[in-house]
Amino acid sequence: MAMSVSVTSLTFIVMYRQFAGIPQPVDIRSVEFAQAVLARDIIEKDSFWQTATQFLQSNVISLTYMYIIGVILLMIRMSFNFWSLKRLKHDAVSIDTKNFSFLDSLCDQMNIRQNVGFRSSMRVHMPMVIGTIQPVIIIPAALLANTSPALLKAVIAHELAHIQRHDFLINIIQTVVETLFFYHPAVWYFSYMARREREFCCDHRAVEAGCDRESLARALSEVGELHRN
Repeated sequence: MAMSVSVTSLTFIVMYRQFAGIPQPVDIRSVEFAQAVLARDIIEKDSFWQTATQFLQSNVISLTYMYIIGVILLMIRMSFNFWSLKRLKHDAVSIDTKNFSFLDSLCDQMNIRQNVGFRSSMRVHMPMVIGTIQPVIIIPAALLANTSPALLKAVIAHELAHIQRHDFLINIIQTVVETLFFYHPAVWYFSYMARREREFCCDHRAVEAGCDRESLARALSEVGELHRN
């Protein structure tokens, strides 16, 4: 075994000394082909960016007008939505919170010191929070009439979590960002993800405040069914 290893090693040393200094032949056609492919890719990239730059430079005025028109339209839509919320808040009927025996303990557990108003409306199909400094929770009249106290507690805990997190103000800022960068698909995608995660966070906060997971799931199911109807 030692002899075979020695012979193998000696053969390798001899062959290495013989051919190490000899340069290996290079396929000129392969090199030229690689250079041609590389040059073509560079030219295509340069031409693409050059075409895009020329398009932007030649249409900068038209694109600016289109952007301004888009922002104005979205600002009008945002203003109309705020006006609708203000009108909805004004027309909603006040709810006597004495019927909510769980409200004081729920606010203490969620560390809410604000004076939260509760109103009911037949025009809404799902609970919502309106306002930041003096927030008001709007509860659908159908949900208020046909929901058990345990499920109603879960719904109110979810809305109180929105107040605790200042989600109404955050939603305004998010809407402004969507208005200014309406042309960018990533803005709409991350905005959608932020709204979805916001609801998950409020569900988690409601459970932390003492709401039963099953009651919360049933309450959300009833809200979803009411919204579809």
